[in-house]
Amino acid sequence: MQKQSIFPLLVGVVMGVTNGAGTLIEINRKTPIPHRDYALIGIFMFLCHGIIETAFIFGVAGANIFAITFGRLLIAFFVTAAAARLPVFRRMK
Repeated sequence: MQKQSIFPLLVGVVMGVTNGAGTLIEINRKTPIPHRDYALIGIFMFLCHGIIETAFIFGVAGANIFAITFGRLLIAFFVTAAAARLPVFRRMK
């Protein structure tokens, strides 16, 4: 992933899909982001969006906040890493 792709990814993970998508669109207007990065950010944000709010909601219900947060991050990381190695994503530019 390129450097300009990381900020919208972090915004999406912390604040949710809507804010992450808005940030992604705004950054893409200034410096275009490759289609491959767009797709990988989409996969990661689909699996791991709004992580802080979700952890607190489940925490209020009695769940372990750290287990939920790190579990979701690990699953999203490994699924995105596996997807990046698929031939479909390798051909994207």
